[in-house]
Amino acid sequence: MILYMAPGQHIQFTVRLPVEYTEDGGAIIAHTPGIDVASHGASRPEALAALVEAMQLWFMSCYERGQLDAALKECGFASLAEGSDSSADMIDVPLPFATLQNVPEARAY
Repeated sequence: MILYMAPGQHIQFTVRLPVEYTEDGGAIIAHTPGIDVASHGASRPEALAALVEAMQLWFMSCYERGQLDAALKECGFASLAEGSDSSADMIDVPLPFATLQNVPEARAY
């Protein structure tokens, strides 16, 4: 829960993840294999939009519980040099954050 957000203190990170598509009974399944989250829709764009929302919820939930670092490590993530190339389809997942520097309770973390 955001208690206070000073004007201009909104920042956004974007995470780029591979995505794979399959079809199952007329539905399109979009899946991020690195984090093992999937969602579906009637078309690729619908499945992708649902997957982006699911990924945002996954990241924000992990962050809010103080478990993002552990969750990423559990999924096998490690630091990688800038500019690494991948031939897989990729999705961008925007993650909104707000700085709470003016709220004493927020600095306790």
